[in-house]
Amino acid sequence: MYAATYLLAAAGAQLQVHGVSLSGASSGGSSGSLVLSLQNNGLAHILTHRSVCVRADEASTSLAASPASEAGGAARWSHQDGRGLCTPLPPLKARASHSLPPLAASWSRAERFFSLSLLVGEPRRRSLEASELEGRREAAQEGGLAPASRSRSLGQLGHPAALPAAAELAVTAMKVRVSTDDRTATTCNEECLCSVGEAAVYTLAAECRDKTRRGATCRAPLRASTGTNYASGKADEFFVWQPGAYREGGVCRVSSTTRDTLIAVYATCSRVGAQEPLGFSNSEGHTATVDFPCVAGREYHLFWNAEYMPGRHAFTLSERCDGGRCLRATGRRSLSIVAPRWVRFRDRKKKQRA
Repeated sequence: MYAATYLLAAAGAQLQVHGVSLSGASSGGSSGSLVLSLQNNGLAHILTHRSVCVRADEASTSLAASPASEAGGAARWSHQDGRGLCTPLPPLKARASHSLPPLAASWSRAERFFSLSLLVGEPRRRSLEASELEGRREAAQEGGLAPASRSRSLGQLGHPAALPAAAELAVTAMKVRVSTDDRTATTCNEECLCSVGEAAVYTLAAECRDKTRRGATCRAPLRASTGTNYASGKADEFFVWQPGAYREGGVCRVSSTTRDTLIAVYATCSRVGAQEPLGFSNSEGHTATVDFPCVAGREYHLFWNAEYMPGRHAFTLSERCDGGRCLRATGRRSLSIVAPRWVRFRDRKKKQRA
């Protein structure tokens, strides 16, 4: 069920707001540096260069290219009539994100929020083929790829292209609202970003963080450790775990001690939720166990689904060598010795007779 839902929700290219950060704003202040990032949250690559334009919705809010942006060597902001400040958006691999150059923003303290409109321009069909062809040509010129794979590679497509003319743009619109209160300006992090109402409206506010129950999302998870842990079994809960035994060849296991539990394991977490599923177990009528390859020091996101309402239950987290040569986090090699099949068969028979 989860794998099918995941594929359905992520099919195609889906450009979304990935992050909004406000820095340099003091308590009681009305200006700061604003950085927006966009993510291709779909499974399909975005192969073409696009343009992103940002404009303030209120007359009391102003935007300008940040001095840090102007000092940068690559993409910068340029003013376009009717669209605001615009900058190129390079091709994006599936799940990849891109930070736009910083903006200098100022707002009125009399308003609770200031809002921005984001317009992402995509070449229409007649210019799309030319844009993709240009990108493929760039990849082929860079070399290092087999001829059959050059046309689909994104690794080399980092050069900004000229922005298409207005008549050639199909526009995707998004909106960002930023709270003007002191807590948002001085204490906010990625947990302060939430979607309110429509999916394309994003809000940066300290109250978003306040309303998030610990464990309710992968961005505000409960901490788990190697050994025994406990889930409520009454509400869906995210845990984050960092194994520490093996740098290479390690296999991690999460297992429940209670029947009717559901567990999913993910490799990453972003603003839109847990991503890159590694394993899933629906233990209707039995206990749940998931094994997955893991690396010491990397964080893994565990999702316990409370659909069956099993109540508070224990789950264990463990690590082992995968049966070959493993490199421990301490740097020493570990050789896992597996008994021959006939020895295991003999031992199993002995247990059965006992």
